[in-house]
Amino acid sequence: MAGTMDTVNVLCLSCKCITPATRSGRCPDCRLAHQRSLENHPSRRTAKALRYNQEHRRLRAAYANAMAWGTAFACARCGQPITGEFHLDHVDGGSYPSHPYCNTSARSNP
Repeated sequence: MAGTMDTVNVLCLSCKCITPATRSGRCPDCRLAHQRSLENHPSRRTAKALRYNQEHRRLRAAYANAMAWGTAFACARCGQPITGEFHLDHVDGGSYPSHPYCNTSARSNP
């Protein structure tokens, strides 16, 4: 039978049913359940998971654009100039640029 393609069946990694082979190794139902469990897992560090809203992303983009054009900003935590990467830190009810080290250090020292 030239020109026909045989489907390879495998056992689903989750429920052990026989299913056509896929990259995920899961049947359609288990693949969806697995994807949902990954999306809702607390270790996922996505903007959505961290609840960075659109306003936060816009403000960070505005600071990044200003820095790209040569505007200098001082770190909201240590006061030293920021060169290179920065975090948008939540200080005194506002969001201001800070060094990544200063921002992550402040997280463990309230």
